[in-house]
Amino acid sequence: MAEYFARQVDKVVRVANVTNPKNMKSASFYETAVNNRGISIRFFKDMEPAKNWVKF
Repeated sequence: MAEYFARQVDKVVRVANVTNPKNMKSASFYETAVNNRGISIRFFKDMEPAKNWVKF
């Protein structure tokens, strides 16, 4: 999935992903890996903070 986003980077400004709180540790690793590829992605436990982050 990270490689897909890397190829689409000119089309994607910000990616917010809402995930189960139990998955936040692995989500944090994925977030770092994808951000290192130049893509702005964040994982959230709740929808509202995710929506607000996407809006800037």
